[in-house]
Amino acid sequence: MKKIFYSCLLALFSISLSAQDMPVNPFIRIDSTSYILDPVKFTKGQPLYTADPSARVFNGRLYVYPSHDMEPAYGCDMMDRYHVFSTDNMVDWTDHGEIFNADSVPWGYTVRNGGRNAKFMWAPDCAEKDGKYYYYFPHPYGYADREGWDNWRIGIAISDYPDRDFKIQDTTLLGLPTMGYIDPHIFKDDDGQYYFYYGGSQRCFGGKLKDNMLEIDGSLQEMDIQVGGTYQNLKYFHEGAWVFKRNGIYYMTYPGNNASLPNYINGQDQLLYAVSDSPLGPWTFKGSYLSPEGCDTSHGSVVEFNGQWYAFYHNNWLSKGQGNLRSICVDKLFFDGDSILPVIQTGEDRKIETQKITGVIQAENFKNGGEGVGYHDSDDVNTGGSNYRLSTAVDIANSSEGLYVTDTRGGEWLAYDTEIKYSNVYRLEARVASNIDGGKFRVEIDGTTIATVEVPNTGGLNKWKSVFIHGIECQSSNNQTLKIAIDSGGFNLNYLMFTLDSLPPIGKTIVIQQGSYYVTLTTSDMLRCNRSNRTPAEDTEKFVVVDGGDDLVAFKSVENKFYIGANTGDMSCISFTPATNNKFVWCFMEDTYRTFSIKSANTNKVVWIDNNDKPNRPMQAKSDSFDSWETFTWYDKTTVSNHITDINTNDSKVSLYPNPAENIVTVTIENSGNADIQISDLQGKIVLQKQINQTETNINISGLSAGLYLVNVVSDEFNVVKKLVIN
Repeated sequence: MKKIFYSCLLALFSISLSAQDMPVNPFIRIDSTSYILDPVKFTKGQPLYTADPSARVFNGRLYVYPSHDMEPAYGCDMMDRYHVFSTDNMVDWTDHGEIFNADSVPWGYTVRNGGRNAKFMWAPDCAEKDGKYYYYFPHPYGYADREGWDNWRIGIAISDYPDRDFKIQDTTLLGLPTMGYIDPHIFKDDDGQYYFYYGGSQRCFGGKLKDNMLEIDGSLQEMDIQVGGTYQNLKYFHEGAWVFKRNGIYYMTYPGNNASLPNYINGQDQLLYAVSDSPLGPWTFKGSYLSPEGCDTSHGSVVEFNGQWYAFYHNNWLSKGQGNLRSICVDKLFFDGDSILPVIQTGEDRKIETQKITGVIQAENFKNGGEGVGYHDSDDVNTGGSNYRLSTAVDIANSSEGLYVTDTRGGEWLAYDTEIKYSNVYRLEARVASNIDGGKFRVEIDGTTIATVEVPNTGGLNKWKSVFIHGIECQSSNNQTLKIAIDSGGFNLNYLMFTLDSLPPIGKTIVIQQGSYYVTLTTSDMLRCNRSNRTPAEDTEKFVVVDGGDDLVAFKSVENKFYIGANTGDMSCISFTPATNNKFVWCFMEDTYRTFSIKSANTNKVVWIDNNDKPNRPMQAKSDSFDSWETFTWYDKTTVSNHITDINTNDSKVSLYPNPAENIVTVTIENSGNADIQISDLQGKIVLQKQINQTETNINISGLSAGLYLVNVVSDEFNVVKKLVIN
């Protein structure tokens, strides 16, 4: 019955949204004030990135006090200036402008980090008492007699107005312990008593404020939960406590995360909550009310305004996914008894970009347009449990690997606008999970089936496996419709990934380059990109590519004979055998067989190099993208100092006959020892690869289409490229 009521509630909520009684999220998008950081770059209409919203109702008007993500961002350090926003109808918002910034703090210290100012103006809060407005904010406290800072302090600014004329006090909030914490919050109880909360590093503290609002009354106590007669730290607490009271029950909301939570995503907070019959606990943990939103943090607040409860939070929608350029959002909040129902996020239909081939097509990013255009589903209810695209009927769920489509049934389909970069032959990777045999779907482009995927029993609906299909021919196009047509359902689908279908250099000893840096095995057996602008010669920069089976490869160091491993931290060479955690999927993303990316078969994460422009950069398997910092180039160890630039190299050491050839071509190599022969088409795709150890070898080319090819012969002494014409 409760589930039916909740579904009806969602339906009513959607009707209210269509009546436009809620703002489009994010509700603050541009800097509408006179403040311009850079007259050239920050022109009218420049996005204004805000985070950590503290929502307050003063004199019948709702005010929001957020932090401010500066652009360009520098970690989470460039948060310099506080703005105030307000509304009387939850639709029209006023930006009251900047009230003060880091340079205004008389006792503060501006940290210098990496040669750039790091200005920590993190999550604030504001409270009213006796016609005065007290604005609390965290900031590093500078030493008076020397360079540096001792700890975080909580600053106070006071004004006669909620939106301007704040004067920062010379002293910080008194009575706090020496250990510094962040994210101050003020709660006023029904009896007029004010309480102060703050925290960080998995600890949260609270206590009473004195009447002057400038000092702690007594001492703080740690917020905890009661479990079977014992007390523990507030469950999964990260930072950003917020307390409110409803129907005599105290609620504490806060960001946190744990793998046991629904919709868990590693590295991304959810908004959690606990309840108590006292403003200082102990608390009873209840669960999550806002799923991860792409950011590592998910700071928010809860407030009642004009008879409706609202949840304020932030996401990275406006910055197109950049986690340190966030934007504040608001949605209605509903309760069931003392439980908070999950927040249903609203706003415009999410913009779905054209999907790229080569690239990853996330199953949940089907095109807009609704039933019969972007998808066909067997019912009209999204039962997946995630908050993503709830206005559609597609069942979207969440897991440790991110969002995915679930509850698939025969006859359903999903459509995607796609752009195919190259006319070439592709490999398809389908990421699936199933607890039954017999699942099947077709992949179509403009109505033509290009692949049929048989979904195996992977051992469970949360056990993900990659299924690979080779030899898919596609023609380049800027506007194609790709469709996933489900013949037999019962499986979960995470994504499709298209890469060029070329063979990795199995058996070769190679060096790997990223930009101007070479991948190097350090003395601690860790992998770094730290050898710049030189020709690698030492064995520490040489790796043998090993066939790992099932479309996987492994890399063995020539230096210590260990295999490269990828767990959750930096990559290293410490394993004697190519086990699961040191096997990789080789992905040719560009139209050349020397440019590639790799994914860990263990974590399904892409190997990347930290792009902080520092030497000795670590390699990790942690990215979800295939951007420039995840792209590498490999070279055979004998050709690094002499990259091939002339395909017409005329070297008498190698000859081909007959040429043109039809079924057999003979390759003759002078004084041959071991050598590799690769035949590739003019797009760089390797179509045939062979290792030889004799002076004359016959190669069967009857399976190759007529046309012009390149024959690359590599030995320890030379590298020769010849043209071959096949009739």
